Amino acid sequence: MTQMTVAPEMQALAMAGLNNAGQGLTQLLGTEVTLEVDRMALAPVLELDELAWAPEADVTGIYIGYAGDLTGHCLLCLDGDNPDILAHLFLGDTDDQELVDSALLEAGNIIVSWLINGIADRGGWKIAVTPPALARDMLGALVNTILAVASVESEELLAVCVRFKAGDSGLTGTIMLMPDAESLRILSRGGGAQ
Repeated sequence: MTQMTVAPEMQALAMAGLNNAGQGLTQLLGTEVTLEVDRMALAPVLELDELAWAPEADVTGIYIGYAGDLTGHCLLCLDGDNPDILAHLFLGDTDDQELVDSALLEAGNIIVSWLINGIADRGGWKIAVTPPALARDMLGALVNTILAVASVESEELLAVCVRFKAGDSGLTGTIMLMPDAESLRILSRGGGAQ
């Protein structure tokens, strides 16, 4: 992957959002959540398909766009038993798939909203998230769908991949944050809406 250095200002903003998301998840789930950045890359859009660390893995993805002073895409990915674990943490035991999907959408909405709000607060921006959408597919297909849309808007993206773990629940997941080209320019200034 042709990577460029991610400016310290961008890193600080991304970390502020991630720390906020970690606090939100901890409050939401009632158990300590740890976040670990797997990758923070500024790279050409068409090379970011490498974000799909296991392209053929079946995942549940919750996609949320965001717009305002910053615009971009966010994808929360849960593989294996993780969607069931997250739904169980919200609902307890249930076999109602519609209820499970609703809980996953709400969880994704909360996680991404906390992340985006953390960035917005740190940078002094106004940013709103779109309603969440849920898809079950191979990870590579979900990532490539987002990148196909992003490639129309931008030649390069900042992609932040974060793994999170919720206490002893066994819950792990990945958050992919991808602001668009204009948002990259704004992020490189480190804050202050223009």
